[in-house]
Amino acid sequence: RPSSAFMKQFMERQPKVGLCMLWSVGPKRMEAFEAKIKSEINDPAKQEAKKQRRLLADMRHSLQKTLVNTPTLASDLWKLYRTADADASGRIDFEEFCEILAGVGIGPKQVGDKGLHLLFETADADGNGTVDFSEFLKAVVGNIVSV
Repeated sequence: RPSSAFMKQFMERQPKVGLCMLWSVGPKRMEAFEAKIKSEINDPAKQEAKKQRRLLADMRHSLQKTLVNTPTLASDLWKLYRTADADASGRIDFEEFCEILAGVGIGPKQVGDKGLHLLFETADADGNGTVDFSEFLKAVVGNIVSV
């Protein structure tokens, strides 16, 4: 039997899952599960991390939708990257990164200035203020490809 309003709502929304969990783990572990879920909901750092993962997933989806996943995906991304690298430095800065995103429909209107900075910081894995092609590829494709 659920011990709190939170678990009652969970049981109403997911009755089969809730009953299976309650039956298999018992009320003590169910209360621990409830406490963990509540702490994640109320933790601003976890909410920010979740937002960052969602923004990154949206960026990947938009870029992958624009550049269909074909055998030439890496070369298509290289062309896109090289075109954005206006100063031919081999690294793109924030403005050049934003140009790439704007080309696939991701801009301040969609994610806000803070979201653009968050995406750039995520792509800039080494934190030096620029994104090289391997960082860009990992940000767009994920860890599927190693460069």
